[in-house]
Amino acid sequence: MSHSKGFTWWVERGKIGIATTSDYGATFTSPTTASTVRVFCSKLADHFSTGASINLNDESDLPEMFQDALISKVNSMIYERSPEGIQLAQYWEGKYRESVHEAKKYGNDNRVMGAHVKGEDY
Repeated sequence: MSHSKGFTWWVERGKIGIATTSDYGATFTSPTTASTVRVFCSKLADHFSTGASINLNDESDLPEMFQDALISKVNSMIYERSPEGIQLAQYWEGKYRESVHEAKKYGNDNRVMGAHVKGEDY
């Protein structure tokens, strides 16, 4: 829960709750006017299914330009299992870290996407 200028917000069951408060969250009141809310966030990718429920048609939520990072990490993990592959493991780990660095820059790019906010009574 967070407070800002008499408003408070929280996330519950995948939804954002917004209310007004004058006593730091002890009591809540629904907002009386409609206003624009801008949410800055980063999306986390869903996990792939495993075990008996594995689906070979699953696609990653990662942008296509960063899917090579997954391959780099897997290569690093494979090569680090043998003494002969340590240098290759270090190479692939470096490629993975470069991709993560680029992905973090991409994630903090302030791209604006539209969304529809629907009110809900609590």
